[in-house]
Amino acid sequence: MFQNVLVLCLGNICRSPVAEALLRKKLLVENLDIKLDSAGITAMVDDGAHPFSEKVSSLYDLSLAGHRAKQLTEEMTKASDLILVMDDMQRRMVEEQFSGTSGKTFRLGYFGRFDIPDPYGKGFEAFEVMYHQIDRGTDEWLLNLK
Repeated sequence: MFQNVLVLCLGNICRSPVAEALLRKKLLVENLDIKLDSAGITAMVDDGAHPFSEKVSSLYDLSLAGHRAKQLTEEMTKASDLILVMDDMQRRMVEEQFSGTSGKTFRLGYFGRFDIPDPYGKGFEAFEVMYHQIDRGTDEWLLNLK
């Protein structure tokens, strides 16, 4: 069983904050004690969540109010049992940049064989699609975290 899960995207302002918050809520419902964190491969350090990520999250009773973007570090990767990324390019970036991440870095959509495209710079509809993909991916991973 995984004890420490790290969720990544590029900037840590759109996808990974939503995935972290949604997975945290689902873990609480399932009464699973797993440490969660999120970061960005090229983080927009100290920025809050994107306004559209906040808006779509609030529609589903999630709050991103306290979120601040963090840069991915080697210490984070070493402390994690599982690293979830949004697409295969990010998986390759993490595995090339940080030793020891191969074999524990997977796409959030791994089981459904899908990527979660970056909605940054797009309209609210792209963030709605992102949310539903993250919801599906977290459901699929939750079955494997039990």
